Amino acid sequence: MEIFNNFSFLLLAVFIVFCSALSADAEVQRHKFVIEATKVKRLCKTHNSITVNGMFPGPTLEIKNGDTLEVLVVNKARYNVTIHWHGVRQMRTGWADGPEFVTQCPIRPGGSYTYRFTVQGQEGTLWWHAHSSWLRATVYGALIIRPRDGESYPFPKPKRETPILLGEWWDANPIDVVREATRTGAAPNVSDAYTINGQPGDLYKCSSKETTIVPIDSGETNLLRVINAALNQPLFFKVANHKLTVVGADASYTKPFTTSVLMLGPGQTTDVLIRGDQTPSRYYMAARAYQSAQNAPFDNTTTTAILEYKSASCAAKKCNAATPVMPTLPAYNDTNTVTAFSKSFRSRQKVEVPTDIDENLFFTVGLGLNNCPPNFRKRRCQGPNGTRFTASMNNVSFVLPRNFSLLQAHQQGIPGVFTTDFPGTPPLKFDYTGNVSRSLFQPVPGTKLYKLKYGSRVEIVIQDTSIVTPENHPIHLHGYDFYIIAEGFGNFNPKRDTSKFNLVDPPMRNTVAVPVNGWAVIRFVADNPGVWLMHCHLDVHISWGLAMAFLVENGVGELQTIQPPPSDLPICEWWDANPIDVMREATRTGAAPNVSDAYTINGQPGDLYQCSSKETTIVPIESGETNLLRVINAALNQPLFFKVANHKLIVVGADASYTKPFTTSVLMLGPGQTTDVLIQGDQPPSRYYMVARAYESAQNAPFDNTTATAILEYKSASCAAKKCDASTPVMPSLPAYNDTNTVTAFSQSFRSRQKVEVPTDIDENLFFTVGLGLNNCPPNFHKSRCQGPNGTRFTASMNNVSFVLPRNLSLLQAHQQGIPGVFTTDFPGTPPLKFDYTGNVSRSLFQPVLGTELYKLKYGSRVQIVIQDTSIVTAGNHPTHLHGFNFYIIAEGFGNFNPKTDTWKFNLVDPPMRNTVAVAVNGWAC
Repeated sequence: MEIFNNFSFLLLAVFIVFCSALSADAEVQRHKFVIEATKVKRLCKTHNSITVNGMFPGPTLEIKNGDTLEVLVVNKARYNVTIHWHGVRQMRTGWADGPEFVTQCPIRPGGSYTYRFTVQGQEGTLWWHAHSSWLRATVYGALIIRPRDGESYPFPKPKRETPILLGEWWDANPIDVVREATRTGAAPNVSDAYTINGQPGDLYKCSSKETTIVPIDSGETNLLRVINAALNQPLFFKVANHKLTVVGADASYTKPFTTSVLMLGPGQTTDVLIRGDQTPSRYYMAARAYQSAQNAPFDNTTTTAILEYKSASCAAKKCNAATPVMPTLPAYNDTNTVTAFSKSFRSRQKVEVPTDIDENLFFTVGLGLNNCPPNFRKRRCQGPNGTRFTASMNNVSFVLPRNFSLLQAHQQGIPGVFTTDFPGTPPLKFDYTGNVSRSLFQPVPGTKLYKLKYGSRVEIVIQDTSIVTPENHPIHLHGYDFYIIAEGFGNFNPKRDTSKFNLVDPPMRNTVAVPVNGWAVIRFVADNPGVWLMHCHLDVHISWGLAMAFLVENGVGELQTIQPPPSDLPICEWWDANPIDVMREATRTGAAPNVSDAYTINGQPGDLYQCSSKETTIVPIESGETNLLRVINAALNQPLFFKVANHKLIVVGADASYTKPFTTSVLMLGPGQTTDVLIQGDQPPSRYYMVARAYESAQNAPFDNTTATAILEYKSASCAAKKCDASTPVMPSLPAYNDTNTVTAFSQSFRSRQKVEVPTDIDENLFFTVGLGLNNCPPNFHKSRCQGPNGTRFTASMNNVSFVLPRNLSLLQAHQQGIPGVFTTDFPGTPPLKFDYTGNVSRSLFQPVLGTELYKLKYGSRVQIVIQDTSIVTAGNHPTHLHGFNFYIIAEGFGNFNPKTDTWKFNLVDPPMRNTVAVAVNGWAC
């Protein structure tokens, strides 16, 4: 048993038997999520929406209490992405929690990551969603946890179970919506519709035919699993003429109570029983906004689904053609109904609420307004009175790191990523729900965490404020459930309000709806080590900074310690500076940017760098086993060699395509490329360095010549007996930095696994030159802005066109909407001037033309592109990536491509399929 193997000390036999019984029926469930753009039509208009497996909403996962989930997430979209398993405790598996830059770096486009975790002691309804930008507008789905085999619900078994996912829909790209708000500092546009299971329903244009139907039969009792997956809006939910019996919330059973209406904040779930006790007919299920913030714009539309009786008496009357009965919903601002509903929740029996509190915390939550920075134009400060919206907890507006995740920085001791001085009480006491001074509207930005000892008993008063406007805030705590022991209005008063504490049967939740102009009190025990985000689940608020994070220290022993990071955790390259500042300085001066200070493997530089040995990445292996390494070059600017001392690597895939297996001792990956390799534990048990360092093909160009290391560590008994974990790892011999022969041999070893259909009868025969360039210094530029060679500014081009991105509209948006003046379609299909591409190039060719020039292709056209490196300034290996497509690399070579002599090299049988081709230095690829 896995549980038994995890213990290294003797246990009583009765405990072993108990653990075995618990895990006997547990399963490991494996799924694959492909994040991709999918055409989704709503409100008469088709959008390329980001989805999982082409589904909106995404797939429902159904597991049992005690099961383990392994979900491989493959990112084929154009945005970074992570997946959060909302409400899952993630005991010791914080690396699988998902919030971007909190527990992991994002999965880059073309990358993948496997989330592995066990769900233990939770039953009911949870859900999963993207936790990057506003992707969760369309990337979400239900997670249903049933009782273990042989156990049952604490209520009569329902005839049917139906997930009801409430969502929001924008008739635009949600990422563009939030980016525009970030740019202007104003509030984002509100949604255009709400949805039930992805459909707006009968009350919206072009929507009636696809309205969600929920079946029921007369006399039966069904279970509705209601989830508020909306981005920014608490929602009322009601079914015409039917009562709802609440039996659970946030995967915790509740004392049953009957209600006619639900209110769920974003992130919350509620399980309700509904009985088919009405006249067989069709009844609307409806959801619309609960809007507590005064004078704030909101989407005031109503989404509907249909509860449809399927009994014979209904069919005989042809009631399926009848207009459904519409429920009467509460007023948008009906806080009394919300309060009555919220206060009805109780745990099913008496529970052990933490007492003897170790950490008594008081957190204010609310909005704010930042003054317009002096260097910002007015169009970037479109909040009230020329300000920019912000938000905070205890006057700290949370700022996510950009280069490391918080958990990674904590686990590996990386300084400068965060501080642990988040205030446990407001820095300044004031009349929180009264008229607040304008001087308190501007919070302090910071990445501040609050440290908790393992096992500490925590109480938090969460206090809404009237800064800008009071509002109902759904506050979600990652990694924990908590008891809501009280809530109320006004300013929390410990002398008066502690008498309201329910320490007998308070509800257990993972998201608490803090009342508008009020407060809520929660308690929990800090028994899960890691870094855990606490934030408002209105996504607009978290983007403004309404968040903080707890750093829960490890306890004693393995079972109170967070597990090591998984080997495929997404990585980030490292500069000992802010990379954005590095790039901005290069843009300002026209010179090449400073090279990086280190390479990293899973975020760690390794033993050969200062202050890095203790946190070197360890990759475990057992003698005799075969493991899969998924190697990704996420470096910004450097092709890298990768090697493992004394071990051969069998290449089996690249860029998410399987390859004909071949054996090699060294890999070379350009930035953006991935390679899957098998490694066998066939060496004497010991420790062996995995190393990565630069392949540098550009002559005389500065580069980072350091070496990153990780350790392949054998964990077998023979190794442990020799205490080999204390030995110095074996170091491999790496190729020379400029070893192009090794790169060529490796690159030319790739083949598809079988014969493939390579396009022939080519419609578009294109020839693209790639290379650097030098712009002359503009007359109005100071010398300090022209620090390239001989007082120039570096540039680069394809076919002598240096691509210029538009600033106000995306190219796709301009194309889709027919907006003129954003781009032209005259990108040249061949070089405007033929020359000796890899020879001595005339200085007159160093300065390309600027332009936003596109090349137009007909749908279905068969395209061949020769990509030719040039020696303008200097030749170099160029990893050229094509978005939206995979392609076959049918040939590569050196010198100038010659169609008369080089076409015989074309592999039209089994060429490799890639998304990024490393164009050879002073050479070409086709």
